[in-house]
Amino acid sequence: IDISIQIYLNSEVNNLGTTFEYNNKNIQINYKSNHGYVMDNFGKIPHYFSATIPEHYSRFSLYGIWSSKV
Repeated sequence: IDISIQIYLNSEVNNLGTTFEYNNKNIQINYKSNHGYVMDNFGKIPHYFSATIPEHYSRFSLYGIWSSKV
């Protein structure tokens, strides 16, 4: 995967965004509708989901990937 994009589609609950580790810091993307990130995966930046999704809540997002390899 060369590049990925994630756009959050709902935002009734805070702190459900993706967390990135960069320059010895944790950076959390705001979990708001129509917000998100584009990531160039060249640097293999560690990223993960660090929160617990509340019971009976669905986290919706649009996720796309691009790759130059066929």
